[in-house]
Amino acid sequence: MWTIPPELNRTLMPMVVTLRSTRKTFLARAYEFATANWHYDPQHHACLHDTWVAYLEVIESTSTYHEKLRQTDIRLTLLGAYNDGRIEINYENVNGYRLGLASSNTAVNSHGDWLIDEIRLTESRSLIHEIKFWKDGNWQIECSNIRFKWIPLGDQSQDEK
Repeated sequence: MWTIPPELNRTLMPMVVTLRSTRKTFLARAYEFATANWHYDPQHHACLHDTWVAYLEVIESTSTYHEKLRQTDIRLTLLGAYNDGRIEINYENVNGYRLGLASSNTAVNSHGDWLIDEIRLTESRSLIHEIKFWKDGNWQIECSNIRFKWIPLGDQSQDEK
């Protein structure tokens, strides 16, 4: 089994302890996603480390005829690090987001590999998911819930994790 290197462990463990101490304020799916054993285990195929962005969709919707009662969601699809599946992350009821990517003088400009992410709670009990990519990309998404799904390639019927 892969073990987290000591220098990464020193960074991650305070975050995991904090998440576990605030469990009651997390929605069940978001808590499960944030504290899953596979989340930071690069040998696990659902691990986010080294995944690639396939597409990102920002959705503004309304369930009523009142235009002022709108909700923003973000749907992110990643190609798994082992190229054997895809990962779908849905951010529900998004309060705010910042998506950054440094400009590049090369012919191909991409985010590169997903390096690390952190999930934390705000004082108002929103979730913040902060993501760092290899090529100086930084994302921060604030929302009320996060749903995660691992789908092996060729299998469209997997349940959400």
